[in-house]
Amino acid sequence: MSTRPSSALLSAAVAALAVASGCGPGAHSHGASSKITKSYTDPTITVASFSADCKARGGYVQTHATCFGNNSCSGISYNKFSYEVTEHTCSASNGCGGMSCVDLPADRGRSGEAIFANEGCSSCHQYNLQPNQFQLFYRVGEVPAPAAFLMTPVSVQEMRVAFGSHGINESGTAFANMAENRMTLSRPEIERVVQYVRTLEPVPLGYGILGETEDTGPDAN
Repeated sequence: MSTRPSSALLSAAVAALAVASGCGPGAHSHGASSKITKSYTDPTITVASFSADCKARGGYVQTHATCFGNNSCSGISYNKFSYEVTEHTCSASNGCGGMSCVDLPADRGRSGEAIFANEGCSSCHQYNLQPNQFQLFYRVGEVPAPAAFLMTPVSVQEMRVAFGSHGINESGTAFANMAENRMTLSRPEIERVVQYVRTLEPVPLGYGILGETEDTGPDAN
């Protein structure tokens, strides 16, 4: 027996996600009206080919869990069950597992140095440091390794700038260390600011969690 969802089920899932996430008038779409603009089937798509096409249009790729994925913004979604490619101007058009290309704003041509200085990066990452340095944060208990920063793939660092740094601590609390910038920076601008930061000297700074790795109370600092 096939485990592939029926086309009717896939369509229902897409519609349900669209309604649940506000994929309609007023939904975030970089100013475009919220609608599906193109749809076709292509069973030959791979993550490599999809990523190349996404890069060409200035976006970044997200992958999704089965029957619970949704695109963060306007772009293209690929459904791995139906092989359907859907181009849309709103979020949450990917109803089942697959991947999406998330569109970013147009490139305004700013340099990496200008973005770092004027888009809020330096307020955290260069506080009280020299112009040729940047603050590299690490969790208390981890080994600070500035060299590891340069060993991290550029593509990973770009995605952190685009989608932020979020996750779950071992204690069960969530962390949100850096905000996403995909709605304010273009992909070329993100690429340039990452390349600029990689020319700076990383200065490690450890941070902790109050009551777990940091003491509390008036004498804690």
